[in-house]
Amino acid sequence: MTGSLAIVGLGPGPVDWMVPEAGAALEAASDVVGYQPYLDRIAARPGQRRHGSGNRVELSRARLALAMAAEGRNVAVVSGGDPGVFAMAAAIFEAVDTGDPSWRALEITVVPGISAMQAAAARLGAPLGHDFCAISLSDNLKPWHVVARRLRAAADGDFVIALFNPASKARPEQIHQAFSLLRDCRAAATPVAFARAIGRADEQIVQTTLGDADPSVADMSTLVVIGSSETRFVDRAGGPPWMLTPRSYGGETPALRHPRVDAATLRHPPARPGDQCRHGGAIDPRVKPGDDVGTVDDVGTADDDWAVDDVGTVDDDWAVDDVGTVDDVGTVDDVVAATDARAGDEQRAPQAGLSSAGIVDRVRR
Repeated sequence: MTGSLAIVGLGPGPVDWMVPEAGAALEAASDVVGYQPYLDRIAARPGQRRHGSGNRVELSRARLALAMAAEGRNVAVVSGGDPGVFAMAAAIFEAVDTGDPSWRALEITVVPGISAMQAAAARLGAPLGHDFCAISLSDNLKPWHVVARRLRAAADGDFVIALFNPASKARPEQIHQAFSLLRDCRAAATPVAFARAIGRADEQIVQTTLGDADPSVADMSTLVVIGSSETRFVDRAGGPPWMLTPRSYGGETPALRHPRVDAATLRHPPARPGDQCRHGGAIDPRVKPGDDVGTVDDVGTADDDWAVDDVGTVDDDWAVDDVGTVDDVGTVDDVVAATDARAGDEQRAPQAGLSSAGIVDRVRR
């Protein structure tokens, strides 16, 4: 087949925010297919055919574009933001998956764009500086109970949450239901931002808190950012505050996730050389208080729990990477689990103790 199909991200609005590859793909296209408001955002080229359509007919647009490409045309399908984020890239490949087998031989490229989430984050400061997730509140293609379950999971995981498609004329209540759910899970002081039409003439940003937020300000042009327990507003002179989610979690020092604790805080008595692990693996008798633990030696297999001897009193510096089994107060929960570690595994850092999961940086008296 001699035709081609480019799935092009237009970004959130300004032409300056469209990547050069997108402009080149539009220039080379004989036909441009898309939601009519998106077609209105790009300059017409002499001789170029445009195929605009309404909302919620993504698969029809995809099939039309694929059929024209199969006829030998150079087709561009346009999406707002990034075409791979709740947009036309998925619709195109869904149509390929279920459609004419000959479409699988077409030259199809995806041209990335700046998503609404990225544009909003840039305006706000650094709200996505740590782990985050994106959830569409639209229940057109999934039931609401699935949306609600994912919101609860994201809140339980303490992710920053970016809400796409928060409200429309046909769906005015979902954003209110989402905020009601999240208010049961997070503190009222949690920072929230409504970023509407970022980069366009009618751009508007509202910064508030989860407790004070008015969900009715959101519409389909709004990206809603709900912070984590670590997110905060940073005041600045001459403008609204920055929204910041720090890179480190649970403290000021990136290397330590939990505050210093002593032996009295431990939930279980300190393990000692020769003690039995919960799953039967003996602690290596060579591990002594004050030792720097380097590699996992004879302390057990991947499924054994690795017990720390007297040095497990966490008296000095004891740090665990993000996947360590440490409870909320920084104590050892039974034992430190070496889920993915194997006897003889190499250390991941000069002071590392366990490989992959449950990494102990340093265990010292």
